[in-house]
Amino acid sequence: MFEIEARSRVRKVSFSTFLVACSLLLAACSGDKEEQAKGKKKLTFTNHTSKRHNSNKSGFSENGIAKGARAQLVPMEPKVAIKVPPAPVLPATKPVVVFSAGHAATNLIKLGDVFPAATLPNTAGQQHELSGLFGQRLSVVAFWQLNHSYAESSLEELPLSVVKPHAAFGVSTIGVNIQDDAKAIQKFAQEKAISFPLLLDSDRAFYKKLATNRIPRIYLLDATGKVLWFDIEFSESTRRELENAIRWYLQDHNDTV
Repeated sequence: MFEIEARSRVRKVSFSTFLVACSLLLAACSGDKEEQAKGKKKLTFTNHTSKRHNSNKSGFSENGIAKGARAQLVPMEPKVAIKVPPAPVLPATKPVVVFSAGHAATNLIKLGDVFPAATLPNTAGQQHELSGLFGQRLSVVAFWQLNHSYAESSLEELPLSVVKPHAAFGVSTIGVNIQDDAKAIQKFAQEKAISFPLLLDSDRAFYKKLATNRIPRIYLLDATGKVLWFDIEFSESTRRELENAIRWYLQDHNDTV
């Protein structure tokens, strides 16, 4: 009997001891967290104090402004665009005409040949002799058509490359369309601000005297209609070579053809 009561008391004491131990453990854990939080606050406060202490020693605040001084906005100097000098104009050189064997086979007239005579209508139906539109010194004749990127580009570039810089020196520009109707050509000319004469060779009768195919074609002629230079298709190199040829022959190098 006494043994049973003793065991029961031991069990009660052991369970009570367990509960007390758990309570102490929980209290210890919560206490550690509080201590850690206090430590962090203390550390943060210490860092701020250290910064203030250092700034006070140097006499400047953290942003580099002297203590007690007011921040002032300093106006920035306006940016000035750098002027780039224009590229120097290289002296003109003797034009060179080179074609692949395939392209050369399409040419029916060559350097030094005289352009065939022709009478063609303009977009208003008025007939013009081609030679009557030649310039006093040089003429650029461009064969083209609509819906052809290279051909349209050649007509768009000629006003800038030829008409504007060289018209005053006796250089004329003539466009000959080989397939489109007059209204479509007029619309294109208005959109692209083309003012030089545009003639129609709708049946290609005139073009067939010059070549078998390949558009666009650009010819540079002297005052008598002699071919000084020409090229097939149109690209940036074509434009440069045409400008070079015009400047070369404006310097009276007619004996070099």
